[in-house]
Amino acid sequence: DDLLSVQLVACNGILPAVAPPLELDLPSPVALRALGLSAEVLAPSGSFASSGALSSRPSTSGTISSAFVQMSDGSDKDMSSDARVTLTSSEPACVAAAANLTASTHFWAVEGGGCTSVSLTAIFTLGAWQENATATVYIARPKALTVSAAVWPSCSSSDATTLYTLGCASPVVRQRVQFSAAYELEADLASYALSGTVTLSHSDVTLDPSNLE
Repeated sequence: DDLLSVQLVACNGILPAVAPPLELDLPSPVALRALGLSAEVLAPSGSFASSGALSSRPSTSGTISSAFVQMSDGSDKDMSSDARVTLTSSEPACVAAAANLTASTHFWAVEGGGCTSVSLTAIFTLGAWQENATATVYIARPKALTVSAAVWPSCSSSDATTLYTLGCASPVVRQRVQFSAAYELEADLASYALSGTVTLSHSDVTLDPSNLE
């Protein structure tokens, strides 16, 4: 089909239309850049790693933050919110994926999933050209949880392994103890480590004292 048609209108009529030679030299897709993820490590809702009692925790969902196609003229085409980029998950029962990049959330951890990592595949389609890019998403899990006790109010000897009565008051007044807790998270991603403190007053935490009189 002609890209441009030129016609001259004269006072006594219209001259035949002419189609001047015109060719489009548009850049074509060459290759994909590496996918960028807003979060490589997720925590499923309802899991220890997603608890609001933790001072810091992984996200439960993420987005494809970088989705570029390298073009033949050396430029990069940004397709980070393009419907022509579709998504699939290797284990959708563990990490689900949106249909394409127009969604506000592109992938999320599924509660009850049993995997430790999944592969996300992004399929780029530009006309007849199609190419895939893959990224790995990991699931966080607890590594350690420690609980410690200290005399409260604090004093020079904060060891709370043995508690004493204070003076000769009646009823008896005993030393008080303040508990604290710390945690560590890990994932199959070797560089990942997250630690912090636990808010013991949070509704996710249940305190069950025993052997106290």
